[in-house]
Amino acid sequence: MKYGMVCMGLLFVCWGLGYAEEDVLKNPVLIQAIQAQQERDFETAQMLFDQYIADLPEAEQALYIDISRIAPLADVRLCQQAEAGEMKVMLDRFWNRVDPSPLTRANERQLEHYRRVAYARAHFGQGQFPWDDRGEVYVRFGAPDHVGMSGDIQIEQDRDVQDARQNFVNKKRVSLVVSPGQPIFPVPDVTRWAYWVYVHLDEGTEFTFVSRFKRSVYEFASVPEGLDVSLTSDLMAYQSQVILRDISSRKPSIYQVDFADLPIDFFYYPASFRGIDNQTRLEIYYGLPASEMARLPVNEKTDRIMMDRGVALFDSTWVAVARISDQMTFDMPSEQQVLEGAFVPGVLSFDRHPGLHYLAFQVRDVVSG
Repeated sequence: MKYGMVCMGLLFVCWGLGYAEEDVLKNPVLIQAIQAQQERDFETAQMLFDQYIADLPEAEQALYIDISRIAPLADVRLCQQAEAGEMKVMLDRFWNRVDPSPLTRANERQLEHYRRVAYARAHFGQGQFPWDDRGEVYVRFGAPDHVGMSGDIQIEQDRDVQDARQNFVNKKRVSLVVSPGQPIFPVPDVTRWAYWVYVHLDEGTEFTFVSRFKRSVYEFASVPEGLDVSLTSDLMAYQSQVILRDISSRKPSIYQVDFADLPIDFFYYPASFRGIDNQTRLEIYYGLPASEMARLPVNEKTDRIMMDRGVALFDSTWVAVARISDQMTFDMPSEQQVLEGAFVPGVLSFDRHPGLHYLAFQVRDVVSG
């Protein structure tokens, strides 16, 4: 896979090769990758996504590699200033930092980015490369909690969505009417429109899009013409491109970890000691409440607990320098001990050279997942 910044000249390469957006979700490798991700087989999904992207034209590859829509400005600038040979290193550091499960071989956050890019190309790329304004929102924040369209009126039934729309209006100076099934931002009657509601984005956010002249391209709705200067100024605060720019400067993207069905409450403490040969001995003590663990029946008298545990250590530039993982089995405490607050203790230890490091510690209940 080649790493580099997207330039305008590449856009014509993509169209010239005939890589149409409607072909995106017909690719069997991509279909398998998305299916593996949905089934939480993340390592297979990572392999398939990497394979799919490596076979794309260069302009298409650049869409998946580009982090400018989802990364803090500091990371984007580092990538922009990097030499061609350093680009991959900078990108790896960013993805290491946002990996929600750093002990696995797959990066679930990166996989979700790949899926969103593929979805945006397939559904919002008709007539505009790489996608219209809906794609700009989707890649950053994922699927909305509610979608309304002029050709498919959907009345908001979910109370959270209703509250989110009202919160969105209350944040601004001008008071707009919240009408069920209609966009909050005013749009012309003859214009096709769509609006997306995100419940947890700034406690409620709505983006409004319009499509003109029967085109397939949707763009952010603009302030209607003919209004007085004061109202025009107030409405500009509701313009979707203004909202997107404001939120992205504070929160470039949204990603909710969705692969841990039963989050485990556990406690840990890292301690460092002087080691041999000028190294530091790092020991991580931890405990898990027995009540949080699922039982694995062995026989009529014995239940066991099985867990994967591990630690990943990154240096000050987020390069992985150590990964330790193993699997442990314990006899399950009795019911009485569980009621009395029994917990499963443990310790992980290893040696490293002194310096600033970032630590990721992870425990997984094998039985429950």
